[in-house]
Amino acid sequence: MTQVKHSPDFGLSHVLSLADDDVGAALRKGFHHFVALQRLMMPTASEWYPCGGYMMSPHSGMDYEPSMLAKQAVLFEACKDAKTVLEVGVHGGHSLLLALLANDSSTVVCMDIGAYGHTLPCVRYLQSQFPGRVLYIQGDSSAILPLVHATFDTIHIDGDHSYDGVKQDITNSLRLAKKDTIFILDDYYDGVERAVRDVGALEVIHVPNCAWTNCVALLTDAAKDAAKDAAKDAAKDAAKDAAKDAA
Repeated sequence: MTQVKHSPDFGLSHVLSLADDDVGAALRKGFHHFVALQRLMMPTASEWYPCGGYMMSPHSGMDYEPSMLAKQAVLFEACKDAKTVLEVGVHGGHSLLLALLANDSSTVVCMDIGAYGHTLPCVRYLQSQFPGRVLYIQGDSSAILPLVHATFDTIHIDGDHSYDGVKQDITNSLRLAKKDTIFILDDYYDGVERAVRDVGALEVIHVPNCAWTNCVALLTDAAKDAAKDAAKDAAKDAAKDAAKDAA
């Protein structure tokens, strides 16, 4: 079995030294959840290591990685005022935990292909700790996203990192966006960066300076108009369905 190094406290000392802002306070308050997720991930390390996560890197082993705070803060801030969050790609639940800590009344719909044995146990743990707030769907996002009929305040794309995979996830997520939806795309380089550019519906407004960085993006004006029209069509369809039910 693959053994991944970690300190006795899983990097708690790094978290205790973070600034006393919203992100730092939330990470300190929720650090026991991070440790629980890490313990669930450890038995399956041979499946995923040296792949990292939102709170750990291959260099830090299983410990919390403070050099990635900037990207953690970006996701946290994007979820603070979000009532509904969509997440594509769960892995060990680090980004899902950040979204849950950012807003104590939000709902997160998340999906993952389930390639790693720890993902479902990690999701179940978070569901038990944040009851009624996590809806998990296991399967390929390319098949699931077209079946989703809802809009979200924040959309986090962190699944298939290939050019084609990211491009498809972005395209399938556009109709689930409101005109002011915040998009977060993880690992913003190579295929991810090219996919964002080539889809052409998102304007990147911020890229934090850290390893394995993500980006913040908003809909372009043309995409906002399309989202507005889609919302009107959805409202009309809902009204028609309601009328049929009443009849």
